[in-house]
Amino acid sequence: MIIKASRRQFLRTSSVALAAGIFGRPLMAAATRESARVVVGAHPWVYAATMPNYDITPKLDEIFADMKYAGMEGIELIHSALRPDDAVDRIGKLSEKHTLPIIGTSFGGTMWDRRQGEAAVEDAALVIPRLAKL
Repeated sequence: MIIKASRRQFLRTSSVALAAGIFGRPLMAAATRESARVVVGAHPWVYAATMPNYDITPKLDEIFADMKYAGMEGIELIHSALRPDDAVDRIGKLSEKHTLPIIGTSFGGTMWDRRQGEAAVEDAALVIPRLAKL
């Protein structure tokens, strides 16, 4: 439990510090205008880095809870989370439960390698329509 609390504290603190450091005054100015709003989202690489094949699927519940706790307003997925047949339903329910929209996905296809290019295109053809449903 201490580890989870520490990770959540890190997420909350670092997200605010990162946003302030990167965007500085322009972000503050934009945030004060009623017509402009900056959405702060996150990518779950820190979770994927320790998972086999970087697959975050087993940790999706934890990821959504942590991101919401940290004050994020959206999640950019890792494409492997969109591969399971139940991905749209499962991720959609988590997105709704935590009021965190899916703002995109990263994609790690090896399209530069002719031997693997076709498989990468097939993988993209699988995950992109699923992403669009979210």
